[in-house]
Amino acid sequence: MKKMIWAPLIVSGFLFQLAASDFELVKDGRSQAAIVRPSDRNKEVDEAISFFNAEAEKCVGRKFDVLEAAPREKNSIVLNVRKASIPEDDFFAIDFPDKNTMQITCSDRSARWAFNHLLEKYFGVRWLFARNAHDSYEGEINHYPPVKNLAVPRKKFEKNSSFNLYRCVDFRFTGFEKNWNLKRSFTGIHCMVIDVFPVYKYALDQSWPAEILPVIKGEKYIPPKAKGPLSKNIWLARGNYCIGWQPCWSNPKTTGIAIENILEILAKNPDKHEINMDVNDCRGFCECPECLKAVKGKTNTIGCADYSELYWKWVNDVAAAVARKYPNVYFTAIAYTEVTDPPSFKLCPNVIPRVCLELTAMLDPAVYAKRMKMFKKWGEKASLLAYYDYSYGASWYLFPRLYFGMHSELLKMLHANQFRSVFIESDAVNAFEGPKHYLFSKMLWDVNSDPEEIVMDWCNHAVGKKAAPFLRDYYRFWEEYWVRPEIEKTQWYNTLEQIYMQGGEKSTHTFALKVGDMEKCRKLMEKVVQHAGTPLEKKRAAIFMKNFELSESAAKALFSEIIQPDSTVASASDAVTLLKSVPEALVHIGKFKENPWNRHVTKDLLPFSVANLRLIMPYMNDNAVRAEIDKLLALPNLPPEMKGQFKLWLGAEAGNVIPNGSFEEPSPLPTGWDGSKLPGSRSSDYASDGKYSIKSSYLMCEFTLPAKKPGTYFLMFDAFAPKTSVEGRLNYMFTLRTKKQNRNHTYYRDISLPANKWQTFTGMLYLPLEQSGKMIDNFQIHIYTRKFEPDCPVYIDHVRLYRLEDLK
Repeated sequence: MKKMIWAPLIVSGFLFQLAASDFELVKDGRSQAAIVRPSDRNKEVDEAISFFNAEAEKCVGRKFDVLEAAPREKNSIVLNVRKASIPEDDFFAIDFPDKNTMQITCSDRSARWAFNHLLEKYFGVRWLFARNAHDSYEGEINHYPPVKNLAVPRKKFEKNSSFNLYRCVDFRFTGFEKNWNLKRSFTGIHCMVIDVFPVYKYALDQSWPAEILPVIKGEKYIPPKAKGPLSKNIWLARGNYCIGWQPCWSNPKTTGIAIENILEILAKNPDKHEINMDVNDCRGFCECPECLKAVKGKTNTIGCADYSELYWKWVNDVAAAVARKYPNVYFTAIAYTEVTDPPSFKLCPNVIPRVCLELTAMLDPAVYAKRMKMFKKWGEKASLLAYYDYSYGASWYLFPRLYFGMHSELLKMLHANQFRSVFIESDAVNAFEGPKHYLFSKMLWDVNSDPEEIVMDWCNHAVGKKAAPFLRDYYRFWEEYWVRPEIEKTQWYNTLEQIYMQGGEKSTHTFALKVGDMEKCRKLMEKVVQHAGTPLEKKRAAIFMKNFELSESAAKALFSEIIQPDSTVASASDAVTLLKSVPEALVHIGKFKENPWNRHVTKDLLPFSVANLRLIMPYMNDNAVRAEIDKLLALPNLPPEMKGQFKLWLGAEAGNVIPNGSFEEPSPLPTGWDGSKLPGSRSSDYASDGKYSIKSSYLMCEFTLPAKKPGTYFLMFDAFAPKTSVEGRLNYMFTLRTKKQNRNHTYYRDISLPANKWQTFTGMLYLPLEQSGKMIDNFQIHIYTRKFEPDCPVYIDHVRLYRLEDLK
């Protein structure tokens, strides 16, 4: 039996004898085949051919001929392009009808997938990193091996995708995603104001039908009038119209108006195959008597008021009516917040619910059991299911957040439970998390792939086989970090039953580190750099090292190996150790800021480092702690934020710039946004200082202060929530102003509050005399919340603002 050549990538000038049944593509660096352009081609097929040729040229050094008819002197690659619907248009087959012909049977879309297959399997190309407008790579970064001789076994191959409706791993890149066989066949999320109640119809003249508008906090909500012509870009046009309100689903006319609008849109756009009926973002559910009667005070699986029966009946009624005329149109709708649970009835077959919850929270057994029960119920009510996952890295987290094997198993679980569409909201714009998004794309294409094989192949091609084991061990450290017992004690972990886990804060997820962890990681990365082979492998290794150094600097700046997982300092001795590490922390704050790869991460760690110092406060009566603070105060480079905080703790006196900051008197109180009425009240339910605090489930506190004295201002305030919110976040910011014109903002964002625990938050503002040539005559402090449930109020107390130059 003649031995077949199954690994046809030939490099460096070696010429291997080909089996008689091999289909020759390249010989001695020359193409042996031409691509025959199909006569009924379209733009998508032409782009696939051009892409293949451009990528193959990087390996071979020249392009394949592209002809209108099969050549006599060369082999032919012919495309048999067939029309296919969305569920079938990923399929492709490669066969050999005669000895001189490779035939690719495909759809317009899957022509690209077939060429990707040839490039990866036979040319040896690896698209390791997503290239897009946001990346920071200079020059080539992906893997294109030189190819001199190449033949493909003459054996039929065919392939289809696992998640055949939709595949996406990052919403921010659109051109490169096809390299990874990703497929955006549907609109994004929250597009009801485009497809159902279009802003283009109602926003310019504020002619929204009264019947569809909700009652919120006792008043009829009316979306604002557009300030000018709307952009043709739907994402710009929808703007804030998709935030903070929902239609009144109990009003029958809401159904009729939706049907009328959709039929009108489809008549004008006969090729449109999807209507997006997602709820709008940020709540705003109708509180009219009819809607509240339907809700009956019930809460759903994730603790929100349960509007599922109302919402999904509306979706179903609209879809059923429209499908009578347009049976092939899909209706996508997000199962999110108040509409997360399935309804009691079966949905039309063309309705695709998109369940929206962070998938890796299911690594917790209790969460897994609860959500599996929900998925099973959804499977009973819908023919097709979609999933919306959150898997942020660099923009939300300071450490690579990796679950290679576990995340892959969860994707397999989704596939086994009727999910055929997956959107992963993440950030695949840099090398911070290595092969994470590459692996996602491979598993979405073929859910039965071996994740470890994919990751190891990626490491081998990224840094070479000698360095790859060390890089794999580095990523394995982070895989193990996120499931070690200590992580379960962090405040971050306490948010796992929320829609997405706490990502905006920049500390508590780092507190599961143990002493020596970052040194271990550094040694692994030094081995990667040492053993990387080719210039391009060395370039990638250097990039990985710089990305590791972001995490290393973060751990040092935030004292993460000293602070306990539960956000405490264990002893006075540990408090002294933490204070002794402040000089090193300052060095790493500087390194982090200067690291060229912090483009997609928090730019400045100083505010978070300052905030973590408050954890030593229980030991302020310890002489050794006070002595260490005295030493730090003598440092010439100690930032004023730290210096002021230490002085206050040691008893320095300064007047609180904010009058009545503990709200013990009925006035003055903060206003609401832009001087409006405060959406909250003075309350004696809970207080951190005195007897009173400000209570609100929709907090918008605004303190407006005259800019009398330039200088550095230090803010401290306390916040409390009696229970954990599903999705609620605390935010605060400073705003410099010239009269009523905002000049500058400083934000502290997306903080999840633990249940039943007062926490102190800090911030720093430098108040100049002028900015951009304009005098600063006042400034504002805003403390506000987003997405807290009506029955989950937040309490704010003991608001203090000190001018550090006034400390005595």
